[in-house]
Amino acid sequence: MMDVDVKAQIIDLGVVSTDMITSADGVPTCANQLLIMEGSVSTLPVKVMIDGGAGATFITGKCAKRLNLHPRTRAGSITVRLANGSTYQCRETVTVPLRISTYRQSVRMFVLDVDSAVDIILGKNWLEFHNPHIDWRLNTVEFVYQDQQILLSTSGADAAPAAPTSGSSLISATQLARILRNKNTPVFLVNLNLVEPSPPPPAVNSRPAAATNDDDEEEFDEDGDLIPRLTTDEDPWANIHETYEKEYFDVFDLRTFFPPERNVQHEIPLEPGHVPPCQRPYRISPREMEELQKQIREMIDAGIIQPSSSPYAAPVIFVPKQDGTLRMCVDYRALNKITIKDKFPLPKMDELLNCLEGARYFSKIDLKSAYYQVRVKEEDIPKTAFNTRYGHYEFRVMPFGLTNAPATFQKLMNSIFADSMEKFLVVYLDDILIFSKTAEEHDKHIRYVLDRLREHQLHAGLQKCRFFQTEIEFVGYLLTAEGIHMLPKKVDAILNWPVPTTASQVKSFLGLATFYRHFVEHFAHKAIPLYQITRKNQIFTWLPRHQEAFEQLKLALTTAPVLAPPDFNLPFEIHTDASDFAAGAVLSQEGNHPIAFLSHVFKPAELNYSTYDKEFLAIILALRAWRHYIHGHPTTVYTDHQALISIQTQTFVNRRHNRYLQFLAEFGNDLIIKYKPGRSNVVADALSRIPNLNSISTLGPSPELLHEFAVAYVSDPLTETFFTGGAGPTKWSLHDGFIYEEKNGEKLIYVPASKSLKDLIIHDHHDAACSTLRLILPFSILVSFSFFRRSGQLFSARLSLTQSLSLWLRAL
Repeated sequence: MMDVDVKAQIIDLGVVSTDMITSADGVPTCANQLLIMEGSVSTLPVKVMIDGGAGATFITGKCAKRLNLHPRTRAGSITVRLANGSTYQCRETVTVPLRISTYRQSVRMFVLDVDSAVDIILGKNWLEFHNPHIDWRLNTVEFVYQDQQILLSTSGADAAPAAPTSGSSLISATQLARILRNKNTPVFLVNLNLVEPSPPPPAVNSRPAAATNDDDEEEFDEDGDLIPRLTTDEDPWANIHETYEKEYFDVFDLRTFFPPERNVQHEIPLEPGHVPPCQRPYRISPREMEELQKQIREMIDAGIIQPSSSPYAAPVIFVPKQDGTLRMCVDYRALNKITIKDKFPLPKMDELLNCLEGARYFSKIDLKSAYYQVRVKEEDIPKTAFNTRYGHYEFRVMPFGLTNAPATFQKLMNSIFADSMEKFLVVYLDDILIFSKTAEEHDKHIRYVLDRLREHQLHAGLQKCRFFQTEIEFVGYLLTAEGIHMLPKKVDAILNWPVPTTASQVKSFLGLATFYRHFVEHFAHKAIPLYQITRKNQIFTWLPRHQEAFEQLKLALTTAPVLAPPDFNLPFEIHTDASDFAAGAVLSQEGNHPIAFLSHVFKPAELNYSTYDKEFLAIILALRAWRHYIHGHPTTVYTDHQALISIQTQTFVNRRHNRYLQFLAEFGNDLIIKYKPGRSNVVADALSRIPNLNSISTLGPSPELLHEFAVAYVSDPLTETFFTGGAGPTKWSLHDGFIYEEKNGEKLIYVPASKSLKDLIIHDHHDAACSTLRLILPFSILVSFSFFRRSGQLFSARLSLTQSLSLWLRAL
């Protein structure tokens, strides 16, 4: 992230000139001497100039409006003074998700309502942040961002100058000498002045703001407050993580230790009158047998488990990790069913995050194998027993899968950090967040936490720890000095929705959009072009106005007030659905206000799953993605597969279902699965049927095929008469060289009788005996039809076509 940077009370913006890039007749003047390149914002094109003479980063108001961005009104204002003494008050900033080639970054910019030949100016603060190498001969900009080598170039089409514009344009002071060579060019010197700054309170935003990175002694945020510098090579805190690793080597020790006795231990109280559950081991593969022996040896050596003679017995299952290794889990569903639930409350996210006001530095500490660092109460150890073909064992530490495990761990964390909770740290299960206003304070706070972990012999995984961050992800939010923001990945399913190629795909997208129309300002106005293209008998032709409406709706659906922060006083709802190729889900609360979207393309192995398993997987994917929201809160999952509503009580299941059910057991009685017909589940259904996820490959027509159509029309007696002005069949019409015949309210494309045309169509589709052909005709209509061999005839006469059109195949 990168923020606007105001380092002085007066900023030199550069020069305002009418003829910066193009002269009055549209001929480029000095465009080839400027670093101007093509970029995009949410797939919409923008023209970007990199200008070291501009003291800050700007976007024109016209461009911000075209991109449907939502500027934020500043507490103070920036005064732009022109040479004639007139002033312009700049009161807005906006975060822009900018993309140029392989470079992607959200950049906060001043919104400036002036006419300019470029849409965005990346000024000196941007250059200082990235410190790029600029080759002035080749007009290239090269730098490293997020461990990726970025090369931006103005060559080729990217360097094409903008269309001529009227009015004033922004250029840098470095270009003034060139411009002044033409004595007839009017120029105005412009300065920016910060007026009446006052700091705003942190706010929950849908788009993340950014931080600055500069090397000057003093830096001010957009409202004039002095802010700390980011870590640089010269920063004294740059290598602080190495210092912590050395000083607290025992806290970051990767070895597994048996935990000491503490005042908080895991207890398993049971409902009276139940027989100890005892289940036979599940069958496992040879690879899992080998892994089971290995993990049992390791856990015995570490003191985690011990041999058992308990009457309790739970089966073992294996769950693959992301790195391909296997994690041993125990199916404690039977035990959880008779366990008295611990009502110890988990923290509420809104209450935790309310205490972050004024924080500018963040660190996160992740505890290693957190549950294994908590002992099980001595008398409850036998209840954790599990069965394997290699013996009967029981846990001395808290295993995963027990219903009260999260409450026990939160209780331990609260007891350790009770005197500092919400002052400079918050704890949610095994995630510890530390926040501070200054770097010096932050170092002290981190050391306080590490000292406490050392005192209680708790261990952290250094690889997952983050220190001295100006922005950090925590329990589903992005935290920055400016406030709390939604994570962009929550809405990737919609932002990455491909451009529709058929009317049915437009309808699918509109089904999702209409569901949330109450949260989108001026929804009807934005959606009109898309509704028009889906009308009956309307020829599908995707035009720029449809693209613009499509992009505006995507942006509106993924920005406030559509996406809401969760209210942990309300129950959650998850709607899931699966198609043949993908799964979709939406997390929402009261009033169908969405919190996050999910869309998952099935992997090759998952494509072979049954419908039941695909629908079940959609539920598991959603619960995994949003566990940090729903765990410990009442949640209802809606599926359109009725057989799944009884899955939680199923006894005879396969290995895959065992893994899923083991995960479901974590949510206990808080999770309910209900049936909802697919026609009522429009959002999840749409997300599971995003066009590129489930479409058959589209075949473009060969030139020979298009030519054969034209030849066949000329040689066909009916069409020859029609083309020469004679009378043809009633209700015929001509469009782009193709003849339409209206039958029963539908417009049918007439295909003339031609054996060569028939053969070429079949050749283009591999002469399949029963197949589906999808070809795009010259006017961008997507045609689908099937051939079926019939006795005594070559092919059927009527073929289906998307969007109430049909292709009429005369006798071949």
